[in-house]
Amino acid sequence: MRACCLLIVLFFLTACQPQRDLKLEAPPADAHSVKVITPDWAVASTLTALGYPPIATGDTKSYREWVGTPALPSDIIDIGERFTPNFERLAQLTSSSNNIVIIDNDFYAHLRPAYGNTPHKSVSFMSKNAIATWQDYAEPTLQLGEIIHQPQRAQQFLTQSKKQLGKLGATFRQKYPHIKKIAVVQFADSNNLRIYTNNSLFRPTFEVMGLNLITLEDQMGKGNLWGFNSLALGDLAKLDDDTCLVVVEPFSPMLRQELAKNLLWQRLGYGARAKNSRCMAVLPPIWLYGGVSSMVVFGERLNQAHWLGGKAHG
Repeated sequence: MRACCLLIVLFFLTACQPQRDLKLEAPPADAHSVKVITPDWAVASTLTALGYPPIATGDTKSYREWVGTPALPSDIIDIGERFTPNFERLAQLTSSSNNIVIIDNDFYAHLRPAYGNTPHKSVSFMSKNAIATWQDYAEPTLQLGEIIHQPQRAQQFLTQSKKQLGKLGATFRQKYPHIKKIAVVQFADSNNLRIYTNNSLFRPTFEVMGLNLITLEDQMGKGNLWGFNSLALGDLAKLDDDTCLVVVEPFSPMLRQELAKNLLWQRLGYGARAKNSRCMAVLPPIWLYGGVSSMVVFGERLNQAHWLGGKAHG
């Protein structure tokens, strides 16, 4: 039960902290004729990266802490919790302009009766297939571009981002030529974690970067709707010795201490400084249910990571 609760919390809080904005130059002030309201952070971050941030989204304070990049404008309106927003605030916003459109996805379907007559669009960044592709994330980006009447801008963002990811991948392979395989995980507690699978955004990210994502799907089965499988700590032994482990935060000091005392973790040898240890790196939180901007942030953080153990340093 504790593990399930923590996994639910991680779904809502997993993200990335501010680093630098991944967005195009801001358009002219009068160019934004469509005003978007969205409860969804993937939509909000992508629109912001395009230079057309929404006028309102949910949990703006948490967004700044957990998503961060690209940064929301300071005057954005907070509609409350993403899953249970302030309906009175929504009604006030939708009645204030004829150019309002609400963009969500099926995760927020329960909110739609409150939209009234306000135009509504559904845009999802979740892969619908067992293996996620770049196109799975490009299509919703282009869809957003159409909604805000900026299709060329959306295409420019995709082209620029894919080129940047390719460069980040080349840099990584040059810096760490001995890292051939990487598994991406996140801990719920010292005994339970998730490993990200082929239907997560990591698959197209790794493909564009020219890196090899290890998912254990051949042993654990396909990932769930959210792009991961749940593991017990001992399941990490199924990874090859030369597979490097990327741990995405949260990864608290208390959890680190618990693992340091865990005999099984010691036996696995991740991050240890011993000669025969396995390599590992810990990355700041990344919004794992986002779009292309989340991919680029991950690529940047992967290059900036402090790798321990194994052959990470050649």
